[in-house]
Amino acid sequence: MDLLAANYPSKRLSNGNYNEEIPLDFKDPVLLEYFSPNGGYKGNTNQLIYNYSVTINDSIKNAVSIQAAIYPDTLCWLREYDLKNKKGIINYLSDTKYNDYPVVGVTWNQAKAYCQWRSDRVNENILLRERIIEKKSYYFTTESYLNTESTYNGRKVKKEEGILLPNFRLPTNAEWQFAAVYLDDSSNVNHYYPWGSKEVRDKKGKFQANFGRILDQNGLIIKMQAEDGFLFTAPVGSYKPNQTGLNDMAGNVSEWVEDFFKLNEDFLFKDLDSNTAFRAAYKILRYSQYMDSTKQFYRNLIEEYINERIKFETIYFNNSPVKMVKGGSWADASLYLMPGVDTFYNEDSASARIGFRVAMDRVGSPTGKFHKRKNKRIR
Repeated sequence: MDLLAANYPSKRLSNGNYNEEIPLDFKDPVLLEYFSPNGGYKGNTNQLIYNYSVTINDSIKNAVSIQAAIYPDTLCWLREYDLKNKKGIINYLSDTKYNDYPVVGVTWNQAKAYCQWRSDRVNENILLRERIIEKKSYYFTTESYLNTESTYNGRKVKKEEGILLPNFRLPTNAEWQFAAVYLDDSSNVNHYYPWGSKEVRDKKGKFQANFGRILDQNGLIIKMQAEDGFLFTAPVGSYKPNQTGLNDMAGNVSEWVEDFFKLNEDFLFKDLDSNTAFRAAYKILRYSQYMDSTKQFYRNLIEEYINERIKFETIYFNNSPVKMVKGGSWADASLYLMPGVDTFYNEDSASARIGFRVAMDRVGSPTGKFHKRKNKRIR
């Protein structure tokens, strides 16, 4: 529509948008360079850009314009892993058999753009349902609707009326961690993993998440990558939800969160002696009374964390700006399944092991905590 509006003044509205009353003709010479006659995209998908704005102080006059590629990085599997004999996974983002699998290959900026796009589509549907607007528009945004004076049938919804939903967004690190941590009500102990245990297997010996290999102190493999049932990602909900009813808060794919990752340069593991580094890592990883540094299994976890942290520090200084990533993935060691362990990735890069989930500010009372109260007149 933007291409047609730019090339044909007769199809352009006074505000520059394409006149949506005119049907799209994919056989138009202007579109044939990018689209096949039936509407399928045939050009470089990097040219498909989603433009959205982030407002400052709730004012559209202070909006910052941001661009993000619409398509995920479809080559992330090939770029990161040797998949010569795993041709099926290469079509992960297009094959319908992966519809129930988590998205990957999405940058932090793309995840943010999706949140904005989804917010606009949901609010547009609400306004249609309530007959406050008459028809859909590809140009509709919640922000532009709230900041224009136009009305439909004399009705103009205001933000404070509560008809429109708050925006979808990425959770903050604190929100994500609060949702993932298993809190034992009887002892107020935060267990290692979101399923409420210090073990990666359940009582029947089955793994409780989809994650990478486990090595012993001699470097021998004691858990193969596919031993949890999946070589790569798993369908969402393949494992039991955590205490708060959320699936895959550990393993499957790591997840972008809102926060920048900040590395304390006064406390770099690669600059610490081994004893100091061990004590520091033990303090970071000790989420419950079960972390016993005298036992070899936990010493292995601590030492593995130190080695990985040193690698990350080198990567960090070469990849800034970086955003925080949580939860561990199908390719990561079990220690990254712990809710408090942070990793990071460049905000403009995509990975076959990183996806995201969305959050929204809740309006009204907390779930499950409604209290009966007598009606009282407010004077």
